[in-house]
Amino acid sequence: NYTLFLKVLRTRFDIEGKRLGRHLVTSIAVGASSEFISNTEMSQVQRYLDSVNLMSYDYYESSSDSITGHHAPLYTNPADPKHVSADASVKLFEQAGVPAHKLILGVPFYGHAWADVGDTNHGLYQPGKKATVWATYHDIAGTFLSTGFVRYWDSVASAPYLYNPATRMFVSYEDPESIAAKCQYVLKQDLGGIMFWDYLSDTADHALRNSINRGLASEPSGQN
Repeated sequence: NYTLFLKVLRTRFDIEGKRLGRHLVTSIAVGASSEFISNTEMSQVQRYLDSVNLMSYDYYESSSDSITGHHAPLYTNPADPKHVSADASVKLFEQAGVPAHKLILGVPFYGHAWADVGDTNHGLYQPGKKATVWATYHDIAGTFLSTGFVRYWDSVASAPYLYNPATRMFVSYEDPESIAAKCQYVLKQDLGGIMFWDYLSDTADHALRNSINRGLASEPSGQN
């Protein structure tokens, strides 16, 4: 039914597009999991779409995961118990028949927080409990980093994270450095671009959006 719905929608859009004299876009946002692939026919679905917006975030959430982890890693860290990443999801969708140029990489402008996390590995991949904090990047940049949180960088996953040893709180999030790495990835892999959730979670000076603008306007590293 999902495939048939999008086929009918594309057909109707084409008819309406001819009347209006312009192309009408069909696009979907999809869960970046193997479960989504298993329950859809993406090789057929993609024929009726201009883009597939890959929600490559929320891989780890304190509401459902009792172990901390990167909620939007670019690459899979071998130490990750769930072995998840945006790169792994992109490969899954390409193997399922979605052309690279139709894939839009999703990035979050917010983080996920865990409470009561031990200091081992600065809290990464450690047991924790659901925290009631909603960590937008605006709050992370404006408050968290000046109130006892220390920023760490996972060079394997290309992902930042925060840990506060006093409050034993762990935060997984996205920042300008990790977004810049994802922009380079998009260019190297010839993906369709980047999408994000959401505008209001960015800082007043548009730190994350500016990182996207700069990153997508540059040449991939190692290329002329």
